Amino acid sequence: MANDNENISKIPKIKKLPIGRKLPCYYSAEEFDLVLSNVDDELLRRVFILYRSTGLRLFEPFNATITNTGLKIPNGRTKNSYERTMELNEEQMSTIRDMRAWVEHRVDNKESTERCAVKHFSRMWSNTCKKLGLKKRKMHNLRHTFGVMEWLRTGDIYLVCKKMGHSSVTTTEIYAKFDLSELRKHFSIEACRLGGVGYELKGNHESNYNYGKA
Repeated sequence: MANDNENISKIPKIKKLPIGRKLPCYYSAEEFDLVLSNVDDELLRRVFILYRSTGLRLFEPFNATITNTGLKIPNGRTKNSYERTMELNEEQMSTIRDMRAWVEHRVDNKESTERCAVKHFSRMWSNTCKKLGLKKRKMHNLRHTFGVMEWLRTGDIYLVCKKMGHSSVTTTEIYAKFDLSELRKHFSIEACRLGGVGYELKGNHESNYNYGKA
C-alpha cells in the first residue's frame, strides 16, 4: 500500500454514472387557455394555437414550402430532424400566410431583420407567461405540449416521431415516460384533437389585417 509521500503512478479511471434525460416541459390545457385569455392580438392567438396544434419548430413555418395540402418542411440544422410533409387545415394555412405577411411587412419597412421578426412571436409568448407568473416560459414548450398530447391521443410513439420530424424514435421516446394518468388530468379528450379549432379568435383574419399590430 502506498504511503502519503509516494506519488501516484497511475491516474485512476473515474466512471461517470448515467444521468437520466430530463422530462420536457409542457403546458396543460388550463395553462394554455390562461395564456391565450391574456393575449388580445388576434394574430398572436392564432400563432400560438398553430404551434401547439402542429408541433412546428419556431422557424419551420417560414422555411417550409407551402403546398396544396400543407407544408413541405426541409431538413433542419439539428441531427434530430428530417425532411417531412405536414397536412394542415385551412385555418392553419391562413395563419401561416398571415405570419409570413407580417414578417415580410416588418422587413420591407426596415423595422426588423427577418430573424428578429420571427423571434417576436416567441418573445411575446415568453413575456405573457412571465406576466402570469408561469415558470415555463419557452415557446418551444408548445412543441413539447404537442408531443405529449399526441402520445396521449395515439399511444403510438412511432407516429409521434414521424409527426414531430425526429430522425430517430429514440429522441421521441422521452414523451412515453410521462404517466398517462397524470396527462389525462391535464388534457381532456377534446383538447387532444389537434386541429386548432374550438378557440375563439378575436377579430378576423382577412387580408387587410393590421400588420404593425402584433
